[in-house]
Amino acid sequence: MSYSPRPALSAQQPRPFVSPPAARPPVAQHSGLKIAVGAGCALVVFALAVTVGDGTKEGAKPAPAVPVTVTTKAG
Repeated sequence: MSYSPRPALSAQQPRPFVSPPAARPPVAQHSGLKIAVGAGCALVVFALAVTVGDGTKEGAKPAPAVPVTVTTKAG
């Protein structure tokens, strides 16, 4: 009966770590449509900003400042 001894576990060469290939992200479908929708949204936002302006209306005045006095008791 022939017997061939196996090497001890500590004598085995470590296998190099090989990472699995990275999965590719799915190819974007309808990228032209996404660009067009994004441009349309940007135009709507810009138009609203021009319409609203800086937010002040003619004749609008800031609220008057009201002086407030605070007193505390020493004690």
